[in-house]
Amino acid sequence: MKHERANLVVERHFDPADQAADPYPLIPFDLPPGVGRLEVRYTYSDPISPDPLESQPGNVVDLGVVAPDGFRGWSGSARPSFTLTPGWATPGYLPGPPAAGRWHVLLGLYKLAPDGCDVRAEIRWELAEPGVTFTPAPVSWDGLFGRAARQGA
Repeated sequence: MKHERANLVVERHFDPADQAADPYPLIPFDLPPGVGRLEVRYTYSDPISPDPLESQPGNVVDLGVVAPDGFRGWSGSARPSFTLTPGWATPGYLPGPPAAGRWHVLLGLYKLAPDGCDVRAEIRWELAEPGVTFTPAPVSWDGLFGRAARQGA
């Protein structure tokens, strides 16, 4: 059973002058205590291929996130969203409890059309079930990669 779901929608316009001033703008948002799931979805106008050899007009905007205690992930423009939970995260992101405090959606203004780009970020979170806690499991390098892989075999 979901106890609470909150939504925040942020819309911004970026033009080449914004890109020159700060190619990695941050969109701040605050999470309350007890969040068990964080999801961010984004869209942007006139998307094109990120291939540097293509010169068609349009936009490429990358996506990442910074938590109160540091960087939690980056997927570039490869994914339209990411999810963080205590035990799982979208590839490219670190799992773990979404901590209370100031977070930032991290955008990468990789390619922008001359008239700029409209970005829409939808930030959603759910409070954890009462009494659910997160205990990180110990990491075994042998289990992750195997002894032979670590020894270059």
